[in-house]
Amino acid sequence: MARIAAATIGLGILIGLMFSRTLLHRVDSVSRTARAIRDGDLSKRITLNGSGDEIDNLAINLNAMLDQIERLMTGMKEVSDNIAHDLRSPLNRIRGRSHRWWSRPGLGGEDEALRATLADAEDMIATFNALLSIARIESGEGAGSMDVVDLVAIAEEMAELYEPAAQDAGFILQLKTQPAPPVRGSRALISQALANLLDNALKYAAGGTTIRIDVRKGAEGRVLLSVLDDGPGVPASDRDAVVKRFVRLEQSRTTSGSGLGLSLVSAIARAHGGSVTLGDAASNSQRKGLKVTIAFPSIDKH
Repeated sequence: MARIAAATIGLGILIGLMFSRTLLHRVDSVSRTARAIRDGDLSKRITLNGSGDEIDNLAINLNAMLDQIERLMTGMKEVSDNIAHDLRSPLNRIRGRSHRWWSRPGLGGEDEALRATLADAEDMIATFNALLSIARIESGEGAGSMDVVDLVAIAEEMAELYEPAAQDAGFILQLKTQPAPPVRGSRALISQALANLLDNALKYAAGGTTIRIDVRKGAEGRVLLSVLDDGPGVPASDRDAVVKRFVRLEQSRTTSGSGLGLSLVSAIARAHGGSVTLGDAASNSQRKGLKVTIAFPSIDKH
């Protein structure tokens, strides 16, 4: 009995030492990663050993949190760089006009210069508002409460709202819907995304005649909301770039805009667990047009 008790105690001490050493090694790994991140290396992640225990689950959650922090920090840096780049030109124009008025009074053309200055100021305000909207949505603050939303009803409402503007611009606005399950989301944000897509089509579908809103049920329990036009379209090589902030193609440089419309649409789609894809609107035509589709996960996935 004494030998058995001694062996049991010895085995327990040995197992405890091995377990504590393994635990301390994993905790030390977490501490090293935390120190590296504190020193500015946001790419570091906690190593998993594949055991699936509580420490592994904690590491998975911490790594996901670090991924989100890195995305937010990268987004903040991109916003700062883009603001410095894209707002420099209108600020220089405003400064140049103001200097010209100050140094040469009575030069004339004050009304035209004032209108141009106001237009530049409005563009900058619109840019800041769009950036704030994107930042709030990506941080989760701007998404608000999520309710059951009918995409067909939103499409019908936006089609009625934009039909006069489409007629004034020389387009025929069409609506094509199929029965589709509801989605969980923000009606205001989805309406804003659709409005941005329609605004883009009205601005950049030069030479086209038709814009169409399409709602249908997709594969894997998705509901697809699309805007199609028969304009010049976007080359396949540029489609990944145009959803980034402040990216504008050369053919759209003569049209007013900040290059944030599709970025905002992409942020709204991600806030709803969806995605944005760009493609050709037509396959058997010289003018391919553009088709932008937002895929939302439906509530009813069966």
